[in-house]
Amino acid sequence: MSRDRYPGTPALDVHYDEGVLIGYRWYDAKGLTPAYPFGFGLSYTTSALSGLRVRPTASGATVSVVVRNTGSRKGYAVPQLYLGLPEPRPGVVEPPSQLKGLRKVLLAPGARRTVTFTLDERALSYWDTRAAAWQVAPGCVQVKVGFSSRDLPLRAGLPAGGGTCPAAAATVCRSRRSVTYTLPRGATRVRLTVGGRRRPATVRGHRLTVAFRGLPRRAVRVVITARVGGRRYVRRSTIHPCAGRS
Repeated sequence: MSRDRYPGTPALDVHYDEGVLIGYRWYDAKGLTPAYPFGFGLSYTTSALSGLRVRPTASGATVSVVVRNTGSRKGYAVPQLYLGLPEPRPGVVEPPSQLKGLRKVLLAPGARRTVTFTLDERALSYWDTRAAAWQVAPGCVQVKVGFSSRDLPLRAGLPAGGGTCPAAAATVCRSRRSVTYTLPRGATRVRLTVGGRRRPATVRGHRLTVAFRGLPRRAVRVVITARVGGRRYVRRSTIHPCAGRS
C-alpha cells in the first residue's frame, strides 16, 4: 500500500485515490474473493430467481424478477439489482457492478412473488467532472439480479443514452469460471451434488469451489452437505453457468 494513502506524507496529507472503486466495487474490479461477498446473507430457507424482464421507460426503466422459496420453511429472500454502466470515454472508470436496489420478501415454502425495481435517469448516470453534472453515457447497461455482488445469475442488457445492446446481450455467459461457497468452520465429511450427480468436493480452508466446466448452459441445482459439530449441515442453491434467462 502506498504511504501517500496511509499513513500519509510527512505533511500529514492522506490521498484517497480509489475514485468510484470503494468497498465491494474494488474487490469486484480487481477480481479479489472476499470471505463474504457484499450483500451475502443467510436464511432459514433457500430461494431461486427467474423471469428477468427489463422494460425501458421515458425516464429510465423497470426491472422485474420472480423470486421463489425453494426450501421447506418459511423465510426471507433479498433479491438485489446491480448495474454495470458503460464507460463514457477512455480513462473514466466505472465499477463492474453497482447496487441500485433490493427487496426483502417473506415467502412460504413453494410460494413465489414478482418484485419490481424502478430505475430513474440518475440511476443510469455517472458524474461528469468536465461538465460538473450527471450524464448518461451512450451504450449498453448491464442489468444483473441475484443475492449478492458475486451471485448474479440473471442478466440482461438495457440501451442507454442513445446507445444499443448486442442482440445476444441477454444470453451472454458469465466471465467467471466457477462459484465459491463459504462453509461453516469445522465442517467435515463434505459432499457435493451438482445437477443430481455427485462431484468431488475439494475444500480449501473453509471454501468449496464448483467449476462451471462441463455443466449445461442452464440453471443447475447444487446441494452441499456436511457435518458441523455433530449436526448435519445442508445448503441448497442454484447456479447459472450461462447467465441468461432461467
